[in-house]
Amino acid sequence: SSGINAEWPLRPGLRQALTRVKTAAREVNVDSQVSSRKVSGMIEVCISAVREKERELVSDLEKKKRQNTEIINSQKELLEGELSSMQTGREFVERAFIGSEVEV
Repeated sequence: SSGINAEWPLRPGLRQALTRVKTAAREVNVDSQVSSRKVSGMIEVCISAVREKERELVSDLEKKKRQNTEIINSQKELLEGELSSMQTGREFVERAFIGSEVEV
C-alpha cells in the first residue's frame, strides 16, 4: 500500500473507501474463522451422536445375540432329551420283542 501511495497520492474519499474495504476484509476474515469454529463444533456434536447411537445398536445386537443363543441352547437340550427318550423307547421295544414276529 505504501508503493501505491508513493506513486498516486489518494484523495481523501478514496483513502476512506480503501480503509473501509480493508476493515470489511478483516471482519469477513474474522466471521469466516468464527463460522469455521461453529461448523467444527457442529461436526463434533454430530460425530458424538453417531458414536452414541452406534454404542446403543451394538449393545442391542449383543443382547439379542445372547437371547437367541439361550433360546437355541434350550431348544437343543429339549431335542436331545426327546431323541434320548426315543432311543430308549426303541431299545426297549427291540429288547421286549427280540425273537418275536414284530420288526422295528
